[in-house]
Amino acid sequence: MSGLKFSFIVLSILSLSGAFTACSEGIMGQQWRCGENDIILGFKVSYDSNKATSGSVPVDDIIYQTGDEVIIKGNPGRLINGDLCLKGWYVLDEGVETYYTVGNKYRVVDRDLTLTAFWVPPMPGYVDTTFEPAFDTQYIDGMTIQKNGKILIFGGFKKYDGIDRKYITRIYATGILDTTFDPSIGPDDLIKTVKEQDNGKIIITGRFTSYNGIKRNGIARLNSDGTLDDLFNPGDGPNNTDPNTPILVVELQNDGKILIGGNFTSYNGVSRNHIARLHNNGSLDLSFNPGLGPNAYVTSIKMVNDEKILIGGQFWLYDGNKANAIVRINNDGSLDNAFNSAVRTYDVVYGILVQADRRIIINGHFQPVTGEDKHTYVYRLNNNGSIDNSFEPCRTWGAYHTALQNDGKIIIGGSFTKYNSDIANYNSIVRINADGTIDETFDPGNGACGFDDYSSIYQVVIQENGKIFIIGDFIKYNDVIRPGIVRIWN
Repeated sequence: MSGLKFSFIVLSILSLSGAFTACSEGIMGQQWRCGENDIILGFKVSYDSNKATSGSVPVDDIIYQTGDEVIIKGNPGRLINGDLCLKGWYVLDEGVETYYTVGNKYRVVDRDLTLTAFWVPPMPGYVDTTFEPAFDTQYIDGMTIQKNGKILIFGGFKKYDGIDRKYITRIYATGILDTTFDPSIGPDDLIKTVKEQDNGKIIITGRFTSYNGIKRNGIARLNSDGTLDDLFNPGDGPNNTDPNTPILVVELQNDGKILIGGNFTSYNGVSRNHIARLHNNGSLDLSFNPGLGPNAYVTSIKMVNDEKILIGGQFWLYDGNKANAIVRINNDGSLDNAFNSAVRTYDVVYGILVQADRRIIINGHFQPVTGEDKHTYVYRLNNNGSIDNSFEPCRTWGAYHTALQNDGKIIIGGSFTKYNSDIANYNSIVRINADGTIDETFDPGNGACGFDDYSSIYQVVIQENGKIFIIGDFIKYNDVIRPGIVRIWN
C-alpha cells in the first residue's frame, strides 16, 4: 500500500568486513538509508510472452516509484506465436483486463506490474510483428522485393541499425540487416528507383552522379552484393532538365531491355524526350524511337504485353499528337492510336496498374471527361482508354500509390484521412474492392501516424505470400513504432 509505514528487518552484508547491520521502519516506494548503504524500494515491471513459441520478452530494469509512468515496450525480442499477431499487452487487475500498445503509458500504483502478450488471429490491416525494422532515421523512399525474398530499401538514411549504409541497403524478411550486400561508399546522392533484373543484378536510378567514386549519371547497375557492375555503362546517361532527378521510373521488358522515363531530354547525347529504351549494357536502343515523345515529364510506365506499353505523367502531347496524361505506345515507340485517354489536359497520372482483364487503374490528379467538375484521384479505364463506369472512383485528395492484389482488391496509400464520403478515419491507407467500394474487412486501426499527426504513404508492395509492405513518412502504424516501413497482414 502506497506510503504505508511499516517495520521490518533488513540485513546488509558488507563484503569487506562481513558485518551485519539491522534496520527498520522503511516506507514503500521511497529511498532510505541502512547504515552507509542507500536502499531503493519500489516496483518492477515484467512482460509475459503468453505461450510464445520463440523470441524473448522485453526487459525493463527500472525500479519504479508510486506515480511513475511506465512506457509500454514493443516487440524487440521478436516474439512469435505461430500465425497469431501480437496486438499489444494487457494488465489483469482485480479480474479486469486493460490493453496497451507500444508507446502507451501506465501509471504505477502500489504493486509490481506484469504485462501479458495479447495474441489475436491475423486480420487484414494488422501489424505483422515478425518484421521488426531497425532504423536510425525515418526517411525511406521505397523498396523492392528480390526473387530470393530479400528486401532492398532506399532513401535518405546514412545508417541501418548503427552500421554505415548510405542511401541503399538490403535486409532479410525479418528486418535484420543483410551484411552480404555492402555498397561501400555507394551513390553520392539519393536513389529514386530500384529494379531487380532476372539475373539478380540491380538497376538503380536517382539524383546521383557517381557510385563508389565512379561516374554514373542518374543510372547504374549493381551486382547482387552491392558492388558496381562495370558491364553496364550508360556513358553520359540522361541529362537533367529538373534539379532533382532525371529518371523517375524504370520498367523492365521480358527481352531484357530497359524502359526509362522522367525529366530528361537526351540520353548519352542523343535526343530522347522524357522516355527512352536501353539495351542490357546501358547503351541507347535506337530501334525504340518515340519521335518528339511526351512534351513533359513521365512518372509511370507499365508493360501491357510484349507489344504495347502504357506511359503516364503530366504531358498532354506525344510526338505532336494529343495525349492527356496517359498514352499507349507500340513496342517501337510509336503512338497506338487505338487508345484514347479520357483524362483532361494538364492533369497528371502518378501510377498505372493493369488488371488481368487489361482494364487500367490510374492514380494521380485529374478530371475525367465526364461533364463533372470533380477532381478524381483513382479511376479505372477500359482497355481503349474510355472510362469504366462500373468502378466507383476515389475523389479523395492525396492518393499517391496503388497496389493490386491477386484477388482484384486495390490498396491505396497517400496522405488522406477520409475516403470519399465515408465518415471513418483512414490515416493514409485504405483497401477497396474491385468495383471501387471500401473493403470493410481491412482494418488499419489508427493507420500511419507521424510528427504532429501528419503522415504520408509513398509506396505499397505486396509479397508473394500476400503480406503488405508500406513505405512512407510516418513514425507509427496503428500505435506500433515503425519508422518509415511496416509490414501488415492481408
